[in-house]
Amino acid sequence: MPRASFCAKILGAVLGLNIVLPLASANAASFQQVYRDKGSSYILLFAYPSSSYINWSNPSDLARTSLQTTLSKNLMGHPSSIGHAQFAWHCRRPDGSLMANGATGQSGQDNGQGLKALLAGWGMSILELVYTDGHLESVAEVQDRINKGAASNQFSWSGFKVPYESCMAMAEYVESYTQAEAYKNYGFPVDPLNNEGGGCTSFANAAVSRTGLDIPIAKNWVREYQVAESHMGRSDDTPAVTTIVEKAGIPKRNKEVPLSDFLFGNLGWANPGEPAFTFRYYDPELFYESFRHMENVERQKEGLALKNPTRTSDYDIFQSQLKTTTEQWMQDMQNKKVPMQIDQIAGYSGLIVDLREQDLL
Repeated sequence: MPRASFCAKILGAVLGLNIVLPLASANAASFQQVYRDKGSSYILLFAYPSSSYINWSNPSDLARTSLQTTLSKNLMGHPSSIGHAQFAWHCRRPDGSLMANGATGQSGQDNGQGLKALLAGWGMSILELVYTDGHLESVAEVQDRINKGAASNQFSWSGFKVPYESCMAMAEYVESYTQAEAYKNYGFPVDPLNNEGGGCTSFANAAVSRTGLDIPIAKNWVREYQVAESHMGRSDDTPAVTTIVEKAGIPKRNKEVPLSDFLFGNLGWANPGEPAFTFRYYDPELFYESFRHMENVERQKEGLALKNPTRTSDYDIFQSQLKTTTEQWMQDMQNKKVPMQIDQIAGYSGLIVDLREQDLL
């Protein structure tokens, strides 16, 4: 990289500017090239990890690595800082009539509210704030992120051939979510299944659950922690472009929790008996890992080189549970001769599984 370009990237990252250098080119073929069978319906799931790995071992490591991944994304031009999820649908009747076709993802927090809240002393309460600048991504934005992710090796995906009714249920869910303007609320405390809003991966999970298909790995896309109330801040002035919903776990009292306590301390999750609230998070990193595990089971069967599913030397409890569930599901389907094949999107491989005969599973 030329010295001037590198210096520009460093300066941009420090100042919070998104100066993006060109990545190595990737095959820009549309994800819709996967829809080869003109008599079948498809759903596709796309996952992008955090730019650098986010460590959930404790709140201090979480804070430090979250800041690191934001810097990394600005420096490297990766598809996401904290990770992202998207999905697509292509619904055809058995006679080949195309009835619905689209792709999207839930996004938001485009005004730096999280960092501003941390600097204002909200501490771990930022996990329970809802950001009110949420929006749904267009098909073009989905394709653009796919190309960027495939070019930077920060992408995984899976596809499923599904019954027409399941595909339409996903399409109709997105329509109802859009009409309710639920997408305006981006965050963790809101429930996308109730059209309250959601995070990127919780929204993708909701769309998958609406299909009625039995996809057992979905239950392992979630992390759960006990957050100590003492690490949660609050003030009378809610950060701009945010709101507090009734079900959020933010304490009622006002308290400032300095960001320095996290960055330079060693704060942990709540101890047994300590006042705390349960935080559940649909993690795009687990979303990403699940599709690599799926593909690897098929790659092993075909004698192909395996992909590295994780960016950690050891599996934590959530990664281990996901790996076990995914590999068992794939092996069960292989034993039952469920059709599956490795395909390509933007030059990047992924697995397509035929779930049209799910009574076999």
